[in-house]
Amino acid sequence: MHVTIVAGFDAAGASAGGTRTYAEGLATFLASGRIPHLLVSGGTGGTTAVNRYEIPIRRRGSGLAFQCAVYPHVRSLPVPRDTIVHTQRPETLIPFALAHRGRARIVTLHGSPGRAIERRRGRLMGALYREVEWFALRGAHRVIAVDIGTSQEYTRRFPWLEGRLRVIPNGVDARSFYPMDQDGAKRRWGVEGTVLLYAGRLEPEKRVLDIVRAFQALGGNQTTLVIAGDGTQRPAIEAAARGLQVRLLGDVDRSEIPDLLNAAEAVVLFSEREGLPMIALEALACGTPVITTAVGGLAGLIRDGETGYFVSNARDLREAMRKVRDGKLHSPNSISMSVTSYDWREIGRRVLQVYEEVWDARPS
Repeated sequence: MHVTIVAGFDAAGASAGGTRTYAEGLATFLASGRIPHLLVSGGTGGTTAVNRYEIPIRRRGSGLAFQCAVYPHVRSLPVPRDTIVHTQRPETLIPFALAHRGRARIVTLHGSPGRAIERRRGRLMGALYREVEWFALRGAHRVIAVDIGTSQEYTRRFPWLEGRLRVIPNGVDARSFYPMDQDGAKRRWGVEGTVLLYAGRLEPEKRVLDIVRAFQALGGNQTTLVIAGDGTQRPAIEAAARGLQVRLLGDVDRSEIPDLLNAAEAVVLFSEREGLPMIALEALACGTPVITTAVGGLAGLIRDGETGYFVSNARDLREAMRKVRDGKLHSPNSISMSVTSYDWREIGRRVLQVYEEVWDARPS
């Protein structure tokens, strides 16, 4: 068996986005089991490390540029023709199908890409994407959804997916994400008092501006809002944060995320929609509670009042921030224990079972 994992992140960037984290976590699991594989991403071009290959892209950080670059490089990838192709977006399956590469083709759905495209580019582009998505999923031998809500949405739209779809959540690397000395983490990041952290893309659907406004209404000078990540809304967020105890870090290197999570009293998410955000899993693994909307897989991940708080509006968000500032939830160790079943050693085995299904079912 050989697996080709394809993810459209820019390997040269510092961003530790959820798709990149998933792809790299899966590759690490396969390496631990000595399963032949190749992780394909965007980057400088060619083989850059053991089991890593970067497709050169003209516009760094652009998903569309990566998708366009895949087509001319499919046939030259250093993988066997009968590899299992596992992509992180439906449309990335198409060039592999057209080139007849892959014994089987699998895609992981990290939420609904079509909704994000419609939100950013309008209904017409959203409708066009869904046509492309239909065509791509028709050729998928298995589809993995990271949360039940995504699974239900796609089976409603495409009933013929039901027998091919599996729900397997994201995994977390428990060897890197675990409770650490919080005072030491705060010193390393130069923060004091209560720290509220947002980490992720700065895009409209994440509603980071609303987080900043709720923080402003919270008041008090012993609390800091730290924002890690980048995106199109950064200028607006910087403007809204002027004069407030807010630190914008930009993209944070993956290796620094565990330390940053341990420096925080809570991670704050206020998204319109999510699949199962990796940062929430990683926060809980570090013993850090999560304030969030009850969307996607978060509804089944957080225990309200124990490992975090569910909020539905700006007033709820402000009140949850106040509760975190004024007192703690459960101990870090008990919060960390709530996500032991999401360890990559367990999640990886479940993905591997899907690989074995399609490998045994497809002729060589």
